[in-house]
Amino acid sequence: KIMKKLLIFVNKFDEDDDLLGFFVGWINELAKHPLDIVVVTQHAGRYNCPSNVRVVDIDKKSNPSSIQRVLKFWKVLWQNRANYSHVIIIMAPAWAIIASLATKILHKKIYLWYAVWHGNWKLRLAEKLCDKILCSVKEAFPFETRKLTLLGQGINTDHFVLNETVRETGKILFLGRISPVKRIEVLFRAISSLQNLDKLIYQSVRLEVAGGPANKSDDEYLSYLKTLAESLKIAAKINWIGRVPHSNTRSYYQKADVFVNL
Repeated sequence: KIMKKLLIFVNKFDEDDDLLGFFVGWINELAKHPLDIVVVTQHAGRYNCPSNVRVVDIDKKSNPSSIQRVLKFWKVLWQNRANYSHVIIIMAPAWAIIASLATKILHKKIYLWYAVWHGNWKLRLAEKLCDKILCSVKEAFPFETRKLTLLGQGINTDHFVLNETVRETGKILFLGRISPVKRIEVLFRAISSLQNLDKLIYQSVRLEVAGGPANKSDDEYLSYLKTLAESLKIAAKINWIGRVPHSNTRSYYQKADVFVNL
């Protein structure tokens, strides 16, 4: 069935956000098709979308109570029931569960986009309640399900292009959330091992770490990484960039000799 009217939930709708900034581009690509799109978000930042995209902000800052935001979301689902046939939830199994209670009553289809190789009970329950699970590649979903539909990575290859004139030999880039799941310590140990394996390459290597922690566990991991870098005697080789707005990431990729994803 062709989807002509969509309601899409995403935690942040802001092209400068370091983690979800790409999603504004996704919406603008979808909007080139004959679609009416309602975007519901907990944080509306900077975006520029065509007239067939409407953004509804349930505003986490002004509504710190999760119950209050759930009620606002249900209200949006009800008030816009004539404006969508399908609901798509982006990377938020808990919100898929919440939305499913309304979509069943309203006889709407509900899909969940999820692309992380680990999950929890919320994802297991969301999979039961959703009509389809959308993902980039099979390896990015943590368990088998007949509902899985693979769509690819959705990267704008007209924007993310090589630029050999700015590439810096020996520069290694990690860009992403600073979190234990990213296994950045493996990269640190690999760089350290070059001290014994190939001193010439070791001397030329420099590492940029772009990104930031998202919670207390990530903060502890960042502290661990900095301590590890000191103990491995590679701290001088690391440039900690911090969070990078999605709109600025292309230059970091272009300047890097190697991008590493662990």
